[in-house]
Amino acid sequence: MSQPSESRTAGHEVEDADTRTLVIMLVILFASVAAVIGIILLLLHVMAGGGDTSLTAQQTTPIVPPAPRVQADPNAVIARLRAREDGLLAHYAWIDPAHTHARIPIDRAMALLVGHTLDPAP
Repeated sequence: MSQPSESRTAGHEVEDADTRTLVIMLVILFASVAAVIGIILLLLHVMAGGGDTSLTAQQTTPIVPPAPRVQADPNAVIARLRAREDGLLAHYAWIDPAHTHARIPIDRAMALLVGHTLDPAP
């Protein structure tokens, strides 16, 4: 009678892994993952309406507020207002007819105030 090997008595594996079974399991795993991804992509395509992203007539109709419409072209009005305000902030001008107070550009005013406190002197 032969003596049991040292690895058997210690409880270690003495056989190699079955590579054929491992390869079959990996193929099944990858096929399952590919099938799940395919199903998800198919459902996304179906839920999105087949990829048709065109807008309906209701979505493309311009919105017109009810009467009375005070401004005929509100975008032009706001553009003129912003241009006027930008002009006031960017140019020098006298504020009063006596020429005692002047308006200076905002960038120049900020440069003059850098490092100065705005608190009144004690």
